[in-house]
Amino acid sequence: MCNIKSFSQLYGKSIAIGSGDGTIRFWDTQTGDPKNNQFTGHLQEVYSVALNPNGNYIASGCSTGIIRIWDADTRQPIKTLNESEDKFGFARSIVFSPDGKTLASGCFDSTINLWDVDTGEKMKTLKGHTSHVKGVEFSLDGKTLVSGSRDGSVLLWEIDP
Repeated sequence: MCNIKSFSQLYGKSIAIGSGDGTIRFWDTQTGDPKNNQFTGHLQEVYSVALNPNGNYIASGCSTGIIRIWDADTRQPIKTLNESEDKFGFARSIVFSPDGKTLASGCFDSTINLWDVDTGEKMKTLKGHTSHVKGVEFSLDGKTLVSGSRDGSVLLWEIDP
C-alpha cells in the first residue's frame, strides 16, 4: 500500500510519488500501472518530490529533514542536503529553478531555503510566513519565487541570480 504524500509528473510519461513508507514510486501515466522501479533511502515519509528541467535529477524531501537529489537513471542518491537539525525544519514542498541550478524548499518551520544544486550548499533562508510553507514555485524566468503557507499568505520573493 502506498500512502501518497506528494507527486511530480515526469514529462507526461510517468508520475513520481513520495510515499509514507519512505520510498519514491513511479506510475505510467498512459496505463495507470506501477512501474517496476522505486527509489529507496529515506527513513520516513517522503513529503515532496521534484524533477529538474533536464530530467536527469529527482529531488525528494523527507520528514527527517533530509533532502536527497537522485540520479534519475541509476536511482542512486548523488547529494544529501540536511534541511534542519530541528524536527520542524523538513521540506513540505520542493522545486527546481528553471535553469536547474537552484532547489527551493518550503519548510514546516515556516522558512524557505534555497540550495545550490551543484555544491549542495544552502545559499539563503527566506523568512516571512508564520506557519508551515505548503508550496513553492519559480516563475518561468527564475527571477521570482512564489510561496504559499498554511497561514493563508502567498508571498513573492525576488531571487538574485
